[in-house]
Amino acid sequence: MMEKKSFIFKEADGLQLTVDAYIPEKPNGAAVLYYHGGAAIVGGREDTMGLELYLERGYTYLSPDYRLAPEVKLEALVEDTQDAYAWLLSHGKALLGIQTDRIAIAGCSFGGYLALLLGTRLHPKPSCVISLSGYGDLMGRMYALPDPFYQETAPVHTDMYIESQYAAAPLLAPDHKDRSAIYTHARQQGRWNQVVAGLDPASDFMKLLTYCPVRMMTCDMPPTFIIHGRADTDVSYDQAAQTAAALQSMGVEHRFISLDCGHGVYGDGADEAMRGSADFLDRHTSIT
Repeated sequence: MMEKKSFIFKEADGLQLTVDAYIPEKPNGAAVLYYHGGAAIVGGREDTMGLELYLERGYTYLSPDYRLAPEVKLEALVEDTQDAYAWLLSHGKALLGIQTDRIAIAGCSFGGYLALLLGTRLHPKPSCVISLSGYGDLMGRMYALPDPFYQETAPVHTDMYIESQYAAAPLLAPDHKDRSAIYTHARQQGRWNQVVAGLDPASDFMKLLTYCPVRMMTCDMPPTFIIHGRADTDVSYDQAAQTAAALQSMGVEHRFISLDCGHGVYGDGADEAMRGSADFLDRHTSIT
């Protein structure tokens, strides 16, 4: 039987950032630190993809808050995710029996991006990284240019309407406002970087570069597991292919599974792919 515990790991902007820890009946001493998706604008720590699978394998599964954009920018948001990892290193053994050299980081969509980015930044390095429908290059076309998919499929709103959907203060989970419109509007205009990161690819190239995992990757990147749908219209498949190519060029152990699906992990082969991610965890968080 699973047990759930919640801990406050930091306070910022008057908010208490919480991490939910899901503890399996028979913990194996290793952990998966999972960052939720939502394009940095929506989503919350209740998004727990892969939870049951990883609990079955004995992993303690942790899902932390981070402040959402655009009320805060990417720098502060990434700081929150790093602080969740630092908290786990400091308190995981005493509170949860986690061996701190057996921590994997994972995420889906924007969470997959965070997992990849943190794989280039964290010290000590996590045991491995799992990116599900994640992206690795904020300089790519999907962020730098207007997106035809969202121009054709999403309602077009005025700038005034979009600004009215911003919250009055930083928040950890979507409120009653139309958060998805903030995202689609940014993609329609090719301004996701400006809205979420507060950075313009044209004038802030060097700083934005440091937030691109594929461009910051070195040979000490942790072993990395990637799942991505070939028909993904939200995070283009070439983002995953580019990440895999960067890992290959650095000589980093990795596995890249392609599915015939859109954004997310579903359809034929999805269950097998997720089991593959659990096997990858087993191999890289095992006691040697």
